Order: sequence, then C-alpha cells, then structure tokens
Amino acid sequence: MRRVGLKALILLILGVFLAFVPLAAQGGRQVELRDATGRLVKVPLHPRRVVSLIPSVTEMVAYLGYLNRLVGRSRFCDFPPEVRELPVVGDMLSVDLERLAQLRPDLILVAQGNDLEMVEKMRDLGLAVFALDEPADLGEIHDQLELLANILGRGPRAEHALGSFKARLRLLLMRAKKFAQPPQVFVSYSGFGGEVWVAGKGTYLDGALSETGLNNATGDLAKGWFKLDRERLAELRPEVVVIPLADPADEEARLRAVEELEGQPEVAEWPAVRKRRYYFAQANRLFRPGPRLLDELLSLQEYALAQFAPQEEEALAAGAGGGG
Repeated sequence: MRRVGLKALILLILGVFLAFVPLAAQGGRQVELRDATGRLVKVPLHPRRVVSLIPSVTEMVAYLGYLNRLVGRSRFCDFPPEVRELPVVGDMLSVDLERLAQLRPDLILVAQGNDLEMVEKMRDLGLAVFALDEPADLGEIHDQLELLANILGRGPRAEHALGSFKARLRLLLMRAKKFAQPPQVFVSYSGFGGEVWVAGKGTYLDGALSETGLNNATGDLAKGWFKLDRERLAELRPEVVVIPLADPADEEARLRAVEELEGQPEVAEWPAVRKRRYYFAQANRLFRPGPRLLDELLSLQEYALAQFAPQEEEALAAGAGGGG
C-alpha cells in the first residue's frame, strides 16, 4: 500500500536529528536531504519565510499551523482562503524570479513536476529549493505531513494536526474492512463533455481509493493519469460515479453534471447510471493530495457503506452517535 525506502529513511534521520537538537539552538541550522529530483538540498530548519508552488503542500503547511510562515504562492494555491492574500510568484511552468527574490524566502517548496530549468534558475540565485514527490496514497500524505512538520518545527498545533490526521486515517482503514467486495468507483477530473481523463495505477487517487475500501474502475487500465477512449469507457461497469464539482451543494451544477453524464451513450449500461448512484465531491479536496482528501474520502466511504453495507453503516453511525 505504501512505498518504503528513501522517504522513510529521511523521516527517521530527520526525526532523530530534531530530537537531539534543542529548539533554541536550531536558528540557522540546516539539514541535507535528497529531494524528489535526486538532488541533495541543504534545507533550513524552522524556516520563517516559505514559498510554496504546490497547492496541496500549501494546504499542508497551513494545516500544520504554519500559515504565518508562508510569504508567497503559486496562482493555483487558494486554500485556506487567507493564502489568496499572499503574492503570486508563478506556477509549475514559470516563476517571476525577480518577485520571488524580493520575498527573501528561506525555503521554496516545489513539485517534481515543476519545470526543472526554472528550478535550477531559482537555485542559481542561491535559494533553497526542495522538490516533493506526489504521494502515492493517504499513508504517504501522512509521511509528507511528518516531513514538513519536522522541517517547520513540531509545535503543539502541528502535533495535534498530525494526531488528528492519523486518527482519521485509522478510522478510514478500519471502515474499509466492512465491504464484502470493494465497490467499483469511477472518477474523471475532466467531466464527460469532451476528453475523459482518469487516474490509473500509481496515482495517489488510485492508492487512496484502495485504502478507502473501494476499487478504482480505471486503475488496471494504465499507469498514471491518462485519457480514456470511448470504447474502453463503454466496457467499464462502475457501481458508483464520483462527480467532482466546485460546490457540491449547488443543485443546478449537480443537475448539469448528471445530464452531461447520462447523455453519453457509452455509460448507459453502467450499474451506477442505471441505479443513479452518484456521489458529488468537492473537486479541490478530491484532486489535491493533501489533508482535505482524507475528509472527502471519509465522506465517500460513508456514502458507499450506506449503498453496499447498510447494516455496517448503521452500526457505525450508532456508535458515533453514542460517543457524542
């Protein structure tokens, strides 16, 4: 379920290092870590001025209680709402180097998919740039949270956030065992009006759905994110369709999305369509491998349990009610 190797070793080494260095003595200290590009990077401990070019990592930094450390963002970083007040320095393909330098960042967090030439230009300016992998599942999202907490400083709020994430992940994994057979779930991040793009093997969404007790209907067709052709679309038999929306509570948007889906002749024989088993997800929560993904999947799991294991879902609900 989870990749074990260099990332786990980094976490172990960094955790041990921090455990033996008093907080007051850490000013100006650095630790050398190998990032997702394979490069050894001198990462400052407890950086005070952080720029994040990854929306999911921006959310992680805020989730850990370090929103006040962020001084810049990408144009796609928009949650929590407070980050929209931060200066925009670019995106995955281009960065305004002059504006970035003016922010005087201690640390810049980028994705492995960021333009490598641009990353090197940032490093040529003497900036500390650390590239992060896309997590493979919810377990690796937790590992990334741990790594960021160790770099930024494990304060009380960070510890609470990590404990909360771990407890909710345990709940999700426990509930996943309630399914007699993993229901087939279909997710497209592009809708059905044109090209249909889906998640294959090796993506965080495929791994996270598996942890949830669900089977990604397109997981065995290809690796990574890919365009699904119409012939293969017709061959699928998902039992639930996840429909991502900017606002899942928007009734008009829901109706439009369902109309678009049911207007495709290739899906007419899908059990999910025949029984209208549609789960409406908040798009950014679902398509960003950050802490909010876990909340979305807990909700999806609850919906699926109600459909495929109603007795188990009722027992879980009763137990949760009794604990309140």
